[in-house]
Amino acid sequence: MYILVEIKDDVFHDTHSNPLDNYWNDDCIEIFVDENHSGGDHLNNFNAFAYHVSPFGDVVDNDKTAAALFNHHVKIDVDTAGSTYYWEVKMRIFNDKYDQNNPNANRVSLTNGKVMGFSMAYNDSDNQNTREHMYGSQVITAADKNISYKTADAFGTMTLEMSPLAIDNEFENNNEAVYYDAENKQFILPSKDTKLLTIYSLEGKEMSLMNEMNSRIINVGHFPSGIYVIKSVNEVGMPTSTKIVIR
Repeated sequence: MYILVEIKDDVFHDTHSNPLDNYWNDDCIEIFVDENHSGGDHLNNFNAFAYHVSPFGDVVDNDKTAAALFNHHVKIDVDTAGSTYYWEVKMRIFNDKYDQNNPNANRVSLTNGKVMGFSMAYNDSDNQNTREHMYGSQVITAADKNISYKTADAFGTMTLEMSPLAIDNEFENNNEAVYYDAENKQFILPSKDTKLLTIYSLEGKEMSLMNEMNSRIINVGHFPSGIYVIKSVNEVGMPTSTKIVIR
């Protein structure tokens, strides 16, 4: 599953060198996932997950006894533009039978229409000791507002839908991908025979459709700042997906 989080934060830091020490008191995103939308307690079990994700890629949740690293569940990349931070997240999803000694045995394949428990939050820390705020995607009506890390009853509901922005792993590292010239704000196709199919904004809006291009250079200086996904097909029919950031 792929997630983009856009955060505006005037003071951005992670001051605890040990990723298992006070991880909730540094700037981090929290991702709450309940694969089968069952709800209920998940503090020291795998009924659901509460991933605390640091800007350095450390992913912490409780296992059956204490805090532990789950870095193989979540991968991130953080792009910056001034005081705006774009957290790009790639997640593997696991069910409640998760076994730390054999993790892939209980990895779940995602399907269109699947319903999951899901919420997100951002921990904001502006000093060296503790977080000042926690901003979440769900309104917590209980007296204790800090309960999502203990119970999946506080999670929201998410229904998966197919998206034109999906990037196939088979193609995302293809060497024939479209090159983006950030200085001149233009795409340069790897070959005159490359067909640029579609440019999508992160909202899924189709920005351009150019199938038979006579030029290898496509100017996009009129595009608003943001992240875009470009789908193309090279001269031998190989599809590619390329992500670029326009600042």
